[in-house]
Amino acid sequence: MLKADLSDPMSGFFMIRGEVVRRVVPRLSGIGFKILLDILTAAPRPLHFVELPYVFRTRAVGRASSTMSSRSNI
Repeated sequence: MLKADLSDPMSGFFMIRGEVVRRVVPRLSGIGFKILLDILTAAPRPLHFVELPYVFRTRAVGRASSTMSSRSNI
């Protein structure tokens, strides 16, 4: 199904060239919410990609927009 050896297509962090998206838009499933996974599976040929590791740090200021009480409303 997935034509790429990608370690985490569900992470939600990615960059992609606009022309690639425009090319695959007609083939997207439109089902679900993981657009990167949809793009990778809709591409007629395997896409070239580079993975860059990242590490989340403890938040220094502010607070997350998602709280336990807001999750219960889903």
